[in-house]
Amino acid sequence: MPDRPEPLHEHLATDAAAVLKSRQVTFLDFERDGPGLPVELEILVPIYDQSDTNRPLGVLGLRIDPRTRLYPFIKQWPVPTATAETLLVRREGNEVVFLNDLRFQTNAALNLRRSLEQTNLLAVKAVLGQTGIVEGVDYRNEPVIGDLSAVPGSPWFLVAWEDVAEVFAPARERFWQVVYMLGVLLLAAGAGLGLIWRQLRVRFYREKFEAEADRARLGAIVESSHDAIIGKNLDGVITSWNLGAQHIYGYSAAEVVGKSIAILIPPGHLEEFTRLMEKVRRGEPVVNHDAERIRKDGERIQVSLTLSPVRDASGKIVGVSAIGCDITERKRAEEKLRRVLAELERSNKELEQFAYIASHDLQEPLRMVSSYTQLLAKRFEGQLDEKTQKYVHYAVDGAFRMKTLINDLLTYSRVGRRGKPPEPADSSAVLGEALRNLAALVEENRAVITHENLPTVCADGSQLVLVFQNLIANAIKFRRADVPRIHVSAQDKGGEWVFAVKDNGIGIESRHADRIFVIFQRLHTHEEYSGNGIGLAVCKRVVERHGGKIWFESGPGNGTTFFFTIPK
Repeated sequence: MPDRPEPLHEHLATDAAAVLKSRQVTFLDFERDGPGLPVELEILVPIYDQSDTNRPLGVLGLRIDPRTRLYPFIKQWPVPTATAETLLVRREGNEVVFLNDLRFQTNAALNLRRSLEQTNLLAVKAVLGQTGIVEGVDYRNEPVIGDLSAVPGSPWFLVAWEDVAEVFAPARERFWQVVYMLGVLLLAAGAGLGLIWRQLRVRFYREKFEAEADRARLGAIVESSHDAIIGKNLDGVITSWNLGAQHIYGYSAAEVVGKSIAILIPPGHLEEFTRLMEKVRRGEPVVNHDAERIRKDGERIQVSLTLSPVRDASGKIVGVSAIGCDITERKRAEEKLRRVLAELERSNKELEQFAYIASHDLQEPLRMVSSYTQLLAKRFEGQLDEKTQKYVHYAVDGAFRMKTLINDLLTYSRVGRRGKPPEPADSSAVLGEALRNLAALVEENRAVITHENLPTVCADGSQLVLVFQNLIANAIKFRRADVPRIHVSAQDKGGEWVFAVKDNGIGIESRHADRIFVIFQRLHTHEEYSGNGIGLAVCKRVVERHGGKIWFESGPGNGTTFFFTIPK
């Protein structure tokens, strides 16, 4: 056999007579690309007149690539598996390391290494970045055809291969049948043959090697999952069991495969399992179903189950795939949180009730102290010296301040106790009501209050009045020497409205950011500014009851802007 074939037209000139005489398709030669590896094949097909079979018309020359398996023309094509292997490799320095045991070499995992200088080795091609269907040699130095791909998100590379000899064995066995059919196709399709060959080659390699690679990847994903992935038939018999299932339930695959899934179901829960299986048999998936299961050691755990029907090639449901996630710790945390929230709600209600009762019951003694002190002052008017009159004034003033403090405490406690369900409220109308309540204060201080178009929000309108009223009252109270100027605006931030109340007052130092929203916390003495330090605490409680937040931006002498949000 020559090293390379002669040009096709020279073969026709040389061998045409013999081909026409034999009336048979004639195999001419292989072109070789390496030791024993056929690359191209030349074929001569005799052509005769259909009306006169003794009249030769000529010889048709055909060149094909025998590496392509022509299985679309043959209904039952054997699938070779004697030499096929799938393996993982990774690069370490100037070597490629094999990560799993091999078919033809024992104890290979992490022990078998090859130098990157062996560039014809498929494992080396893979770690150097080559992908797709390639030819080369395996670790035995045998010629192979393989599929190379990188495993996403890891330093590993997947290699699936098969010996060249085994790949082409079916083609050699049925070669003449294929050639005959190709001749017919050539006569019918003409120039489209080249396209058919390319499609056949791509289809064969893609379906064969990519299917093997996908199965290997899927198997690796299933085994490495922390969730329990269990396969069972429609009778509940376990057919597959991954490492995640072993970790969650305590059984190894050898202990449970072939047994009923009922070993995981606590007494009294079998009816629930039967109901779920009936649903899957009807083709309905079960998603995120919380259930109780029992481990090998007898411990009961909570799992979230997703059950899906498994169908065969005809679409018939033949089994069930179950994915289970251990949610025992999450359930315990949720139960603990529920208990804490219930206790907190009970405590808050008790505190609100206590504040209301205490403040209400304190009103009467205070009225008595204030009234009788004033009666004493009036009874002995002109008979008391200056010091005694000062003491009487202190007593009356203290009783008045205590009464104001109690009323403020009642107002604060009512925010949570007497709040109304949120409903659409026009914040422009709410602001108007707050300004009417502050009319005397605004007029007395000649305050200038402006606002932009304000939105309709979902809120308790009566409590929103308190927010505007307290913020504007504070802006007027903590003013500078010039006229107080206050501007109210709102911005749409997608999921919420952000309101702003801006003033030109004395400002607030940033170090007081947390303190000013605490009940009864004051930054100034009573001689400097009146009040009990409850207004901003009420604002904060109202805003948080609506699911929003409140804060400010300011600096001493630069005015203050208070912001609060109302979710949509």
